[in-house]
Amino acid sequence: FGQGVNVALVEFEPDLPSDIATYQACYGTSATVNYISIDGGVGSGASTGEATLDIEDVIGLAPEATIDVYQEPTGGDQDSLDAYSAIVNADTDQVVSTSWGECELDEGIAAVQSESAVFEQAATQGQTVFAAAGDNGSTDCYGDKGTTNGSTPSVRDPASQPDVIGVGGMSLVANSETVWND
Repeated sequence: FGQGVNVALVEFEPDLPSDIATYQACYGTSATVNYISIDGGVGSGASTGEATLDIEDVIGLAPEATIDVYQEPTGGDQDSLDAYSAIVNADTDQVVSTSWGECELDEGIAAVQSESAVFEQAATQGQTVFAAAGDNGSTDCYGDKGTTNGSTPSVRDPASQPDVIGVGGMSLVANSETVWND
């Protein structure tokens, strides 16, 4: 049930703590959820629901875990690196997870290498990092506007990192959820 385990979530949008409280009341759980703002955090209020889904998924899988939600404002390369660095340098969360990512080619080699060093440190400390593989497999860049990578096969970072475990993606639609399989 996750008793004694700390799980870090990397989020780039706010969630409503009242939604999390309602979820826990419905399912009779009492997981501790801590919010840690990095570089100013994400503000407050409802957003697309991805952050809420991430938190509730962890509560559903490990209802006795402590969940540390690291909130970063934009999800750009430096913001992502700052969030992962804060988690790894604190070394209090045994499990790290994110549903966010970026087409590896759009991110650029310098950012990928900087993250790689942080994830290597996490691995040596015994921290396990999970990241969504994205919704498009090897066509993660397809459709990118403002980049020349739109027609080049590429995967999603950080799931593509050697010290990160890539997990399946999901498409969220107003009234349904489907696992990607295209």
